[in-house]
Amino acid sequence: MTTAHRQPDVSNAEQVAAWDGTEGSYWASHAIAFDRTVERYQPHFHAAAAIRTHHRVLDIGCGTGLTTREAARSAPNGEALGVDLSAQMLDVARSTATSEGLLNAHFLQADAQTYRFEPAYFDAVISRTGSMFFGRPEIAFANLARA
Repeated sequence: MTTAHRQPDVSNAEQVAAWDGTEGSYWASHAIAFDRTVERYQPHFHAAAAIRTHHRVLDIGCGTGLTTREAARSAPNGEALGVDLSAQMLDVARSTATSEGLLNAHFLQADAQTYRFEPAYFDAVISRTGSMFFGRPEIAFANLARA
């Protein structure tokens, strides 16, 4: 999957400007350092997701892809789709997944609040921190529940 940045919801305009701009660029440039800051609780987050070998996982606000890559490793017969607003962070995510040989990890630049995911396609939806940025959470979570 590639970039499919649909028009974001107007309530997310500031988030798009930040994450697909200087904020996203900064996080992309410091991906390793930021991943280290979550080292202690990442295993607990991942265990709570209970991803199985055949699952199709949707990762909201995946950033540079750490959670998406771990989901892909846990679902070798499935897939993991990481979604984020930041093109720069997704470039890091794609590059890292490729270098790690994760052919079932995919990334999409989109506003998960409004993007039309295939209905009932995913077995699990995860989000380490991305969902806290929704401008209209009730719309976003209804959209994700359909996915």
